[in-house]
Amino acid sequence: MIRGFVARGLVLASLVFVVSLPRPAATAPAAAEPDAELDSGAELTRARIEDLESRLGEPAGRLEPRACRFNAEGVCVFRHDYRRRRKKLRSGEPEPLPPLEPRPGRSLDPELQVLRDSLIRSCETLVANPRADTLPERDPCLYRLAALYVERQEPERALPHLERLLARDDGGERSVWAAELLLDVLLRRWDYPPPPGLDPISPLDRWHARLPTMPLWRHPLAEERLKPLRVAIDQGLRWRVGMHYLEAGRATAKRTGWANLDQQAVDNFTRCAETFLELHDDYGARHEKADTLLWNASSCYDAAYEVELAMATRRQLLARYPDSEHYKNTLAYLAGNLEALGRYGESAPLREAFAARYVKDERAADMLYNAYRFRLELGQTSQARTNLEGYVELFKKKNPKKAARAFWVLGELETQDAGQVEHAEAYLRAFSKAGGSALRIVAEARLGELGWRGSCRRGDVTGLCAIVAPRPSAALTLAGPRGQPRRYRPPMIQVHLRELGADNSLRRFVLVSKLLRQKTRIPPEDRQLVQAYRDAVGAALAYTTDAYFEELARQVDRVTSASLAELRSPRGDFPTPSRADALVLSETQRAAVGASKELMAAVERLELRYRALAALPFSTPWRTVARARAGLLREWLLGQLVVEARGRPLPPDVVETLTTSARARYERCLQPEEGSWEPAAAAFCQARLLALAPDSALLVRERVLMNKTCETCQLDAPALAQVEGVVLEPPLAASEDDAD
Repeated sequence: MIRGFVARGLVLASLVFVVSLPRPAATAPAAAEPDAELDSGAELTRARIEDLESRLGEPAGRLEPRACRFNAEGVCVFRHDYRRRRKKLRSGEPEPLPPLEPRPGRSLDPELQVLRDSLIRSCETLVANPRADTLPERDPCLYRLAALYVERQEPERALPHLERLLARDDGGERSVWAAELLLDVLLRRWDYPPPPGLDPISPLDRWHARLPTMPLWRHPLAEERLKPLRVAIDQGLRWRVGMHYLEAGRATAKRTGWANLDQQAVDNFTRCAETFLELHDDYGARHEKADTLLWNASSCYDAAYEVELAMATRRQLLARYPDSEHYKNTLAYLAGNLEALGRYGESAPLREAFAARYVKDERAADMLYNAYRFRLELGQTSQARTNLEGYVELFKKKNPKKAARAFWVLGELETQDAGQVEHAEAYLRAFSKAGGSALRIVAEARLGELGWRGSCRRGDVTGLCAIVAPRPSAALTLAGPRGQPRRYRPPMIQVHLRELGADNSLRRFVLVSKLLRQKTRIPPEDRQLVQAYRDAVGAALAYTTDAYFEELARQVDRVTSASLAELRSPRGDFPTPSRADALVLSETQRAAVGASKELMAAVERLELRYRALAALPFSTPWRTVARARAGLLREWLLGQLVVEARGRPLPPDVVETLTTSARARYERCLQPEEGSWEPAAAAFCQARLLALAPDSALLVRERVLMNKTCETCQLDAPALAQVEGVVLEPPLAASEDDAD
C-alpha cells in the first residue's frame, strides 16, 4: 500500500517539474501557422464567393451606368424611360425622381436578394484581409462590391471601393469600368441634395482632371466609354461655373440694387460672360447649346454694362445661328441696344427684320412703329411710309381703331395739299366709322381746311380770302408816341370770290359741328391726337366765322350798311353765343355815329363768335387767330364808319374805343398762351400794330419776322409789312388834304 502512494507521488512530482520547465524559443515552422490561417480563410471566402456567384447565376462583368448623364447645361438627366402616373404636386414642391429599375438579367426575388447580401459580406471580408492586395481576387471583388452597392441604391458605400481600385490602376479593362462607374456615382450627387458637409462638385472636378493622366486613359475602351463622358462633364462643369458667377452677381444686385452695382458684382457678371464665351470658343457648333452660350454671354455683358461687348456677342449669335430659339429675342435686344446708344440708323433695319420675320409676335407692331419713327427722323420718308403701311396691315383686322390711328399718321408724310386731300379721303373711305368720331372730326376738318384755303386764288390773310390795305379816302389823326399828332388810315378789306370748292368745305365744317355733339373719347396719352382734335374744332369754328366776315365785307362794298341782308347760318352750324349788352360799341356810341342796326348786328355776331373761339378751354393756335380777327374787325368797322360819316368827324370816344380795343387784341395776339402760337397770325398782328400803335412796347420787344440772334438789327416797318394779303401804306409827307 505504501508502495502505491509513493509511486503516485513520484508521478505527480514529475508532471509538475515538466510543466514548470521553460519552453524553448519558437522555431521557423511555428511562424507559418498564422499565414496558413489567413490563406485558409481567404480560400474559404473565395470558395464561398464562387458558390454564391454560381447560385446567383449573374455575370460578374461590367455594370452599365444607367443612373444619369450630364447634359450641356450640367444637369443630371435620367437615361431610362418610365411610365408612371404623375400626381399633382404642391406649388414649389420638387417632382420626385422615378425609382430605378433592376439591371437586365437581375431578378428581385427575395431569396436572390439574400444571396446578394451574403455575397457582399463575403467580398467585404475578402477585401478586408490584410493580404488582400496580394490576392488576384481583390480587384474583381472591389468592382463587384461597388456594382452591388450601386444596384442597392447605396452609391456612397461604393465610392471608397472604386477609389481603392483606381488607386492601383493597371490600365486594364476593369480600371476603365471602375472609372466609368466612379463618374456615374459622382454624377448621382449632382442633383440630389447631398448630406451636410458633402461637396458634390469638387470630387467630380478632381477626377475629371485626373483621369486623362492615368494609364487607363490609353485603353481602347476609354475612347468609347470615358472620353465622351468627360466632354459632357467638362461642358457641364464650365456651364455651372458661369451660372455660379451669374447668380453671385444677381445676389449682389438684389442687395444693392441694379443702379448701385459694386465692382465685385460687375466682375462676377464679366466672368460669367467670359466663361460662356470661352466654352463656345472651345466647342463651337459641336456644343449642344452653342447658341445659348452666346445668349448667356450677351446677357452677362448687359448686366455688367458692357453694351458694346453685348452687341458684338449678339451679332455673332445672329450671324452663326439663324435658326436659334434665341434669335427672336436677340434681334429685339440688339435693336434696343442700338436705340439706347442713339444709333437709330442701325436700329431701324433690325426692327423691320423682326416685324417681317415674327409677324404674330406681340412686339412686332411696336418694332415696326419705332422703325417708322427712326426712318422719319432720318429723313428716309419712303421707308417710313412702308413701315407705317405694314403697321396698319398688322392691326387692320384685330384692332381697326389702332389701324385707323396709324393710317391717319401716314398723312403727316404728305407735303403737298393734293396728297393730304387724297389721304384724308382715303381714310374716310376705309375708317370713317371704325376709327372713332375723334379721328373723323380731324379728317373732315382737314379736308375742309385744305378745300377752304384752296378755293382762294388772291390774297390769304390767315384764312381770309381778302387783301387788307389802308383806305385812301379815310384818314384820322391820332396821338403819337410823344403826344405829337400822327396820321392813321383804317384798313379796308377787299374780298375776292372763292371757287366752288368753298361750299363743300363749309359743309364739312358744319358736319364737324354736328359730330362734336356726339360723345367722343380720346386717350389722354395720345397727345398728338388730342391736339389734332383741338385744332380741328378751332379750325371749323374759325373758318365758318371767316365766311360770315367775308360775306359782310362783300355786301358792304356793294350796298349801304342799312340795306344789308341778314347773315344766316347753315343748319347745324356752330351756335352763336347770345348777349344782351353791346360788345363793340355802346348804344350811345352807335346813336352818335348813326351806325345802322344791320351793320352793328352783324359786327356783334362776329365779335361773339371770335370771342368764343379765343375762349376755347384748351390750347390751340386758333385762339391767336381769333384775336387777330377781332382786332381787324374793329379797325374795319372804324374805317366803314369814317366812310359813312361823309367828312363829318367821328366822336373822339368812338375812335378811342375802337382803336384802343383793337390795339389790346393785337398785343394779346403777340402774347399767346402756351401752345397757342400761330406765326402767320402773329405776323399779321405785328404789322397792324405797327400801323395802329407804333409806340407799343411789344413792337420793340417782339420781333416776330426777324432773326432774334441779330442784336444790331433795327426794326424795319416795310420789312414787317411783307405779309401775304397785307398792304401797309408807306410813310407819306403831310398834305393839305390831311391837314384836318
